[in-house]
Amino acid sequence: MKAKKFDSMDSFDFKPGSYCFVKAEGRLGVFITLPCGHNFMPDNKWQLENPEDENKITVRPSIFCSPSKPCWHGYLTNGEFKQV
Repeated sequence: MKAKKFDSMDSFDFKPGSYCFVKAEGRLGVFITLPCGHNFMPDNKWQLENPEDENKITVRPSIFCSPSKPCWHGYLTNGEFKQV
């Protein structure tokens, strides 16, 4: 699934694969809607590379989403969400 960048939360559509920059807790971060539809905001455990380019954004290590049961585990690498 291809990542899609939005300029602000005002225009953000919350569809799987969407992301935008947000300011939270005094720091700039990135808000992502994962392929499973759940929202995710990486903290300092993750490295964020090339967030300004939707064709190159990379988040490391992998993202494991399990709000009540595991629903998505994968990577966002070079603008593509890939499930493990």
